[in-house]
Amino acid sequence: MIYFGGNAEDVLYTASTAFELSIRRMLVVNYRGYGGSTGTPSQKALYADALAIYDYVIANGTPPQDIVVMGRSLGSGLATMLAAKREVHSAILITPYDSLAEVAARHYPIFPVRLLLKHPFDSRPFAQQADIPALMLAAEHDGIIPPVHAQRLHDLWAGPRQLHLLNGVGHNDIERHPDYHTLINAFLAD
Repeated sequence: MIYFGGNAEDVLYTASTAFELSIRRMLVVNYRGYGGSTGTPSQKALYADALAIYDYVIANGTPPQDIVVMGRSLGSGLATMLAAKREVHSAILITPYDSLAEVAARHYPIFPVRLLLKHPFDSRPFAQQADIPALMLAAEHDGIIPPVHAQRLHDLWAGPRQLHLLNGVGHNDIERHPDYHTLINAFLAD
């Protein structure tokens, strides 16, 4: 599993909970400028890094059919891009979005954020190219990325897909839902 975290997420925490997932290996990395990593994050840079990480995994002997990409929040856009641009087995997207520009427009309807946002992270064209199975988990009380954005991404996804709305949780505590790991492990087993 190649895991892409959310904005300002400590990916080491996620790595420490990997034992709850039915996986053999997990690769987590901090984005440029995060967690002691050098560089400046941008849409172009993060997409390039995601492709380089994939290429590293392939170069070290993992066959594409054994790779699952998982992205949470911001990372769901990187996982979606990889699902469209590289051969992977499947994708797991946690609190995903169709476009960060659309999310921002929902939060700030009186401002022209679609025009002003420097890094729109538009996952829609990638979703339309991603012809692999995808599991999407949205949080009922997500005030950062409302579930409607996961639904829109789901509706555009080219391959087989399933979307689950987890009740009673929000953006930052979705993994506390009792079905969170069960749904992911059932998807991985399938």
